[in-house]
Amino acid sequence: METLEENLSDAIEATTQATTDKLINARAALAEVALLQALGTRGKRLFAGTGPIAAVVKVPSQQWVEPIKTAIGHVSKVPVFFPDSPKKHGDAATVGAEMSSLIARGERVIGISASPASLPDTLIAAATHEFGISRPSASLLASVMNLCLTGRLPRHFLTLDLLGLDFDTICACMPKGVTKKEAADRIVKAADRVRGKSNTSTIALPTLESAIEYGEAREWGLDLKRDINDVRANKIGWSAVDRGIVLYGEPGTGKTTFARILGQSCGLTTLVKSTAELFATSSGDLGSVVKAQRQMFEEAAASAPSLLILDEIDSYPDPYTISERGKDWWMPVILDLQLLLDSAVSARDGVIVCGATNRIGDISRALLRKGRLERAVYIGPPTLAGLVNVLRTHLGSDLPEASLLTLARAGEGASAAEAMDWVRSARRRCRREDRPMTIDDMMEQIHPPDHRSDTEKLRVAVHESGHAIIGMMLGYELTKVSIRRAAGRGGRVTFAGRQPTILMKTEMEDQVVCSLAGRAAEIVLLGAPSSGSGGRPESDLAQATQTIADLHASLGLKDGLTWHGFGKSAAELIKHSPDLREAIESDLQRLHAVAIDMAKTHLRLIEILARTLVEKQSMTGTEVAHLLLGGSLNSPGDQRVGTDI
Repeated sequence: METLEENLSDAIEATTQATTDKLINARAALAEVALLQALGTRGKRLFAGTGPIAAVVKVPSQQWVEPIKTAIGHVSKVPVFFPDSPKKHGDAATVGAEMSSLIARGERVIGISASPASLPDTLIAAATHEFGISRPSASLLASVMNLCLTGRLPRHFLTLDLLGLDFDTICACMPKGVTKKEAADRIVKAADRVRGKSNTSTIALPTLESAIEYGEAREWGLDLKRDINDVRANKIGWSAVDRGIVLYGEPGTGKTTFARILGQSCGLTTLVKSTAELFATSSGDLGSVVKAQRQMFEEAAASAPSLLILDEIDSYPDPYTISERGKDWWMPVILDLQLLLDSAVSARDGVIVCGATNRIGDISRALLRKGRLERAVYIGPPTLAGLVNVLRTHLGSDLPEASLLTLARAGEGASAAEAMDWVRSARRRCRREDRPMTIDDMMEQIHPPDHRSDTEKLRVAVHESGHAIIGMMLGYELTKVSIRRAAGRGGRVTFAGRQPTILMKTEMEDQVVCSLAGRAAEIVLLGAPSSGSGGRPESDLAQATQTIADLHASLGLKDGLTWHGFGKSAAELIKHSPDLREAIESDLQRLHAVAIDMAKTHLRLIEILARTLVEKQSMTGTEVAHLLLGGSLNSPGDQRVGTDI
């Protein structure tokens, strides 16, 4: 790397300090030092000459563009043309022709941008030189201070990682009249604020190493952390580091929380953004939304090394299934996102992008391409040990001696968001009563008073017993059945194991039978179904309908091979295709009849379990097996999402 000895004294060893009458302002000093470092000896000679130039200078963010223009003007002895993005003028052809004319005449044309791909194509094609201005390191800032401040700089300053600061923030930390030490203190505090600005929670996050509740996502995160440490040790470059990931799972499982843990553990500036923010921070028209999207990535680049969290990334429509009506507006936004994610085009060194979604089926496969988001990892409800970990994190200093395993067992199957709500509610009650929290306070939140009538409790028990017994008969391993109210649910059944990546038609139809088993049990034992199988998007009927829709519309496991859509797009087809609706209804009725036949066959077992559940409220799979057949009912099988009423 070129040194700055021709222009600057050494930051620490210099024995003579700059005098006040020789100082320049911080903005000019930072721009000139960064430019000279990027140019090197050959570049300085080129820019200081009078001959023609066609060059591109990449800057860390938009904040750098004007200061670097000014710095180049000081270096160059003749006028320089600085073209803007063609998008600003709305006529790429006119801008391209102008660039071609200037370059042909031998003028000095230099494009400056945080996203060089947005510069005129003519200039990019004709450019004979490309320079990249790095984000300021501590050593570069020390050199800048020699030009604009007096005093001595603390020696430890050079060891600090300050790469999360942008141009305006750095300059604001070095106003006229402060000493180098005072400026260094301000810069360190600003860097700390930038790194922590997205984590407004007062809850201390666990380390990545201890966050066992996140399973496969944690393992990927630990690998990423090792790679980032290797980058910092100059063992590898950013090209060897994973570019991104999509975290998916049910609502409340802690996808965004995991991303924050990842950013904290890897020492990354963490920025949480969403599609909604693109509209909230702009006028909402196409041009302003694209601009807001680019600013989002520029902010991440300026704060690098950084983690950019794109929450609810499924809000971006899939370009393969979007309606013709929406395509004209959304396609420029989607293609721009792909360009920003594409490591072959966009400058993403030091920026890890993490998407989060509840609906992985709605994510465009183009976003999961190598070099973009690359992979998808499931985050489900925490295991028993994971739930203990979640509770300890949110409890903080409360209940330091309590056995959290008792609480975790009582709340087994709950999401991380539910556990957080238990703690918050218990803490609120104790605060208002001005007393310390007890384990009974937590238990009351996990198992709140049940004001349902005996008749309603029995119906819920029958419903959940239908899911449990018929699921076991289909070969699924029951882990828990409960009729306790939680997070809007009247009860829940969970099965163990992992969801296989490849399913046969019969296996998917078994899933539907299991989803409809609660309704079937109500019909057989109680004479009629209730509303408990429907309503919400995650309800039994919704899951069954979605599975059958996918069989027809996208998986080629029914009568036709034509692919019509998957997930949300398949559900949309149901609204507009009477033939598809009729086919799905026919399959649902057929499989509902299968569930009813199974409920009739195993009526006695469902009744025994239901009456026991009314008394015990919750039972493990082992307890159910011992109750019914001494343990012979359970057999290993595939995971099924928990069924609710």
